[in-house]
Amino acid sequence: MKIIIFVIIIINTILTVVYSQAVQIDEIQTQINEINNEIKLSPQNANLYYARGRLYARMERFEEALDDLRKAVLLYPENAEYYSLKADLYNSMGKYREALNDKNIAIRYDPNNIQYYFERGVLYQNVGMFQETVNDLTIVINSGKNMRKAYTIRAFAYAKLGKLNEAINDITKEIDLFTGDFQDIFLRSEIYLLQNEFDEAIADLNNLLLISSRDLFPFIYTQRAQVYFIVGKLYEALFDLNIAIGLNPQHPVIYLNRANIYSKLAENTNNIQEKNEYLRRAMEDNAIHDKLRR
Repeated sequence: MKIIIFVIIIINTILTVVYSQAVQIDEIQTQINEINNEIKLSPQNANLYYARGRLYARMERFEEALDDLRKAVLLYPENAEYYSLKADLYNSMGKYREALNDKNIAIRYDPNNIQYYFERGVLYQNVGMFQETVNDLTIVINSGKNMRKAYTIRAFAYAKLGKLNEAINDITKEIDLFTGDFQDIFLRSEIYLLQNEFDEAIADLNNLLLISSRDLFPFIYTQRAQVYFIVGKLYEALFDLNIAIGLNPQHPVIYLNRANIYSKLAENTNNIQEKNEYLRRAMEDNAIHDKLRR
């Protein structure tokens, strides 16, 4: 009986979510229809195209949103908000260079908007311009606004630039200020690993096992196994990978890592079996990805 009640609760919850999403889409479409009528009366009003573009963006109709933003900037070419939203749309579409161009224009018209520097810093990171990321996030941090993830993003950029001490300082600052989440602590463990500070890396991973949800455990155990492998604790690494496989048997990289440990331990039969298992699961993954692409 309890199981049936539990299933009914789940079904009702799912139906409620689906219904709420449908209602929200209907409400947005109603607002779009109203703006359509207003545009007919005032076709030169840039704010109407901007407003409709924002609504299209909420529905993830990015091309239609972009069309509206292009019209808005033609009618009012000095409005920073228009260019910023246009940049955000390009970013959502993975067109980072176009996004950067528009975010630069937004900053030119509104140079005191700290949020724009934060967003441009992320865009610079997306295209691999890490020094520019550092420059923009430094502006954000020096503003005193304590924006969430500012230190994380700059830490990642510092790490990419090989400035590991600065990276550790930043990610630790983020963790101290905001009680770091999985991403922050995992990133710090990776930077510690790059610095050969293995005890600190393991301490962060141990902490993640205490505070993270179970679905993240395979990543954590695999990462800790990597640290153990580097420091020569092969049986500890093997133990962690066995746990990771038990939690996520479909992940091919774990088998390859375990094969490397068997190789070090000179257990050649197991090594061959693990490499074969890795290849089999990698091929299965590729087949799934091919189906999704079709």
